[in-house]
Amino acid sequence: MIMEKQVITPKMKRQRKFILVLPLLVLPFTTLIFWVLGGGQVQELQAQETPQNGFNLHLPEAKLTDDKQMDKMSYYNRAEQDSAKFRELRKQ
Repeated sequence: MIMEKQVITPKMKRQRKFILVLPLLVLPFTTLIFWVLGGGQVQELQAQETPQNGFNLHLPEAKLTDDKQMDKMSYYNRAEQDSAKFRELRKQ
C-alpha cells in the first residue's frame, strides 16, 4: 500500500491553530458563568435535610381497584381481553 503525503494548506493550518486555542478561550468564560450562577455552593435547604441512608423499607401498597378476588391468571385473561378490544378498535 502506497502512502500519499497529505498536503496541508495554510487554511488548514489556521483552522488547526484555532481548534487548538479554542479551549483556552472558552474555559475562562464558562468558569466565569459557572461562578456567577452560584455553581459549586451547597444551598442551605439541601444542607438542612437529613440524608436517608440505606433502602426505603416503607413502600406504598398497591392501589388496586375492586378486583381483590382476582388471581394472577385472571389478570392475564383481562389483559388479553383488553388487547383484543384494542385490536378491534384499531381495525375500525
